[in-house]
Amino acid sequence: MKRIVVIGSSSSGKTTLGKALSKKFNIEHKELDLFFWEPNWTQAEDKSFRKRVDPFTAQETWITDGNFSQVRDLVWGRATTVIWPDYPFHIIIK
Repeated sequence: MKRIVVIGSSSSGKTTLGKALSKKFNIEHKELDLFFWEPNWTQAEDKSFRKRVDPFTAQETWITDGNFSQVRDLVWGRATTVIWPDYPFHIIIK
């Protein structure tokens, strides 16, 4: 597992799992939200978003979490492992 993406619904523990895997395997972790949001919670334009994600996912090793269709080809296409926690609604809503 060199390039890992954790995807899933909101509040499913994607970031928590990504951080834990980062610590366990000593691989850099960055949330896709970090690349997507600009100051004052403004959404990045697709071109800017892709420009930020591209160099990170072009590295030999990385861990990220999130599922944005605008960069799915960069993330999923380069990932060696996709983890998708699929918990029932009553679990993630707590």
